[in-house]
Amino acid sequence: MGRGVVTVITDPSPPETVTEEMSSTVNALFAVGLELAAVRCLVDGEAGRRIDRAIGALDDVITDVRSLLDTG
Repeated sequence: MGRGVVTVITDPSPPETVTEEMSSTVNALFAVGLELAAVRCLVDGEAGRRIDRAIGALDDVITDVRSLLDTG
């Protein structure tokens, strides 16, 4: 077995700046989800199902990030 390399990245930003950035990211993801939902009504079949899955995945990511913000 080969040896793995671990890289540690430190963020020099103060925590409140990181929280603001994460909140901004959540808002951007939410906007993308809204755009996909608006397009969804125009698409049928497999493409529509793929859009539904993408919207669901975005919702999951938003939920995960929000829970991190609430516990952090």
